[in-house]
Amino acid sequence: MGNWRLGKKGIVFYKKVIELNPECAEAYTNLGNILAQLDKLSEAKYYINKAIELAPHLDHAQHNLGVYLGKCGEREKAVKVFEKLIELKPKFALAYKNAGIIYYEMASYNKALEKFRAIFKFYS
Repeated sequence: MGNWRLGKKGIVFYKKVIELNPECAEAYTNLGNILAQLDKLSEAKYYINKAIELAPHLDHAQHNLGVYLGKCGEREKAVKVFEKLIELKPKFALAYKNAGIIYYEMASYNKALEKFRAIFKFYS
């Protein structure tokens, strides 16, 4: 189940985790993801950036930053985050998917198709 489906319970849960372990980057990125999905974007930005500050190598934190930027309409920045993540983690299918969605929204259909086709390599 996606963390964002936890809604308010997830917010309470991850804030408690952070209170108990303020160095837990996973809790920050999960909380940021929930907040972004609930359109609480200013709060989401804080928690996602905090996760990246604590663990810059954490691929899900970088991914959540891309999602956040896309939700804020900053598609060029979002694509750069996803492309960098793909470069660093070439088997991270979710980065391809979200890059493809952003390219599609930008009417870069060939690039979108390229990203979507790349996903099939993982399953064939």
